[in-house]
Amino acid sequence: NHRHHYFCTTRRYFFDIRNQHSTRYSISLYYSIMRSYDACCICLLSLVRYESGTAFSCVVSSSSSLNHRGRTVVERNKNRIHTNNKYPFLLFAEGQEDGLDGGSLDDTALYPQPKLIHSGLLKVSDIHTISYEEYGNPSGKPVLFVHGGPGGGTAPENARYFDPTSYRIILVDQRGCGKSTPFANLEENTTWDLVQDFETVRRELQIETWMVFGGSWGSTLGLSYAMSHPDRVTELVLRGIFLLRRKELDFFYEGKGTNFLFPAEWEDFVKEIPSDELEDADGSYIAAYGRRLRGEKGEDAMASAAKSWSVWEGSTSRLIVPAKESILGKWAGDDFSLAFARIENHYFTSGGTDGAPGF
Repeated sequence: NHRHHYFCTTRRYFFDIRNQHSTRYSISLYYSIMRSYDACCICLLSLVRYESGTAFSCVVSSSSSLNHRGRTVVERNKNRIHTNNKYPFLLFAEGQEDGLDGGSLDDTALYPQPKLIHSGLLKVSDIHTISYEEYGNPSGKPVLFVHGGPGGGTAPENARYFDPTSYRIILVDQRGCGKSTPFANLEENTTWDLVQDFETVRRELQIETWMVFGGSWGSTLGLSYAMSHPDRVTELVLRGIFLLRRKELDFFYEGKGTNFLFPAEWEDFVKEIPSDELEDADGSYIAAYGRRLRGEKGEDAMASAAKSWSVWEGSTSRLIVPAKESILGKWAGDDFSLAFARIENHYFTSGGTDGAPGF
């Protein structure tokens, strides 16, 4: 109801906090992201009520590029909301690919970087070994951080979105990316394999139930996990909703939306694919890139395509674009780009058989 609530533009965030009663508050947030038909125009309302003597949980959904600014606004009003330590304010990161473009997070309202308390490698199949890390309070509330991509991996900074005194923070590198091995491998790498991996990690760490927290691709994977194991999920916190629907992929990768917002970057993306290869792929850039990323055109073509694919996403997935040097410094890196592009394209072209659940 626009008469009673503020709503945000793509670059402004408003928090409408009203004192309904001496022991009750209501918080309303509206977020808007780039429009992709009805899919990527995510206008999400999170309405959370605090009542005296109960825990307060603020579940926020936003464009990942602006989350630090949103958190600062929350913190300014924190003295008006009597939270306890069990459910602090939560904001979102996607993984290595979100918010880490060579910049510093020191000027944000994120929690201090917690120390690593435990890490390990876990054999989950005859092929794959996945890496996991634990931060925060070993006796705290467990939370599983589900990174994006697919293929984005985690970074230690992801743990800064949680109060380290209250949460036991679990970061997991999904198959083929981050510190998981074999690197950039596509075999036995599907949505349901990743869902099972989370269960394997949960049992290894002797965790009965946990919060699941994911963004972008992590929202799809987190939702898939919660649907498969609802009795293991105490809360499901999602943001930057991305469900791998065809119209979402067409908007971002096939010249039906994002190219109009970032025309120069689009030119760099499409020039990687020769016209004859595009024709052979029935005009699909995702399919044409896939052939290169799977190595069908040789190792050099695969490495070049990986960088072009990753730089395109790094240049266009946020409304406040980082400096070009920062984008190239990470997104064009040999290791990051190869795993990110190969695994992401693999899930985008699997048609629900090998990767994406096909919601």
